[in-house]
Amino acid sequence: MINDIIKKFEKTMNCKVLEKTRKREVVATRSALFYYLNKYKGVSLTEIKNIIKNTRSSGVNPTEATVYNGVSNYDIYRKQYPQLDDVIKGLSLKDKGKDVMVSLIVDVLCNKSDQIDKNKISSLFYELSVHLDIKNNEAK
Repeated sequence: MINDIIKKFEKTMNCKVLEKTRKREVVATRSALFYYLNKYKGVSLTEIKNIIKNTRSSGVNPTEATVYNGVSNYDIYRKQYPQLDDVIKGLSLKDKGKDVMVSLIVDVLCNKSDQIDKNKISSLFYELSVHLDIKNNEAK
C-alpha cells in the first residue's frame, strides 16, 4: 500500500521521494506524503517515521520532528507545487469511493436497498468518474 502511494507522488513529481537529498522538489514531495498519511489516513507521526524507515528503498531516516515539519510545512510547498494537491485529491477520492462502495454493498447485502439514497449513488458515480479521468490523464 505505502509503495503504491509513494509511486503516485514520484510519478507526478518525477523524483524519488525517499532519496536522501535536500532538493526542494523532493522535500516538497516528501512533505506531501507525510501530510497525506497524517491528515487523510490518520497515521501518527511516529508510525510515519517507522514506515519510512522500514521501507526498503528508503535513503532517509526521519525523526518525529522531521515528519512534523513536513506535515506543518506542506501549505508552503503546495503553493509552489500545486500538482501535489492533485495527487492527494486523487488518493483521497479513491479512498472515499471505496468507503462509499463498501457502504452501498453492505446495504444491498443486508436487504436495505430500499433505503439507499439515489443521490448518494449519483454522487458516487460522479466522484468515481472524476477519479477515473484523473487516472486516464496520468496514463497519457
